[in-house]
Amino acid sequence: MTVDEGNHYEYDDGRRPYFMEMDHYQHPEKRNNPKLRYSRGFDIYSLGCVLLEIAFWQPLSKLAQSDAEPEAFTRELQDRAKQLPG
Repeated sequence: MTVDEGNHYEYDDGRRPYFMEMDHYQHPEKRNNPKLRYSRGFDIYSLGCVLLEIAFWQPLSKLAQSDAEPEAFTRELQDRAKQLPG
């Protein structure tokens, strides 16, 4: 496993360690470019993830394919959100 300057953990074969699932709460743009400056939208995205977990009473890893690329993971979450009544 390697760690770069931005504290990104990665196995030599490109996989992320299991404990990096917390990254799913980060906005995809921020995940792809950790040097991006803070944006309120990033916090809103994270809050939306938590609210989805509460609405479906399941962790994010069960709501979408957790090994998907950040953008694909977000699209899966958006599709799940559309299933909610109202």
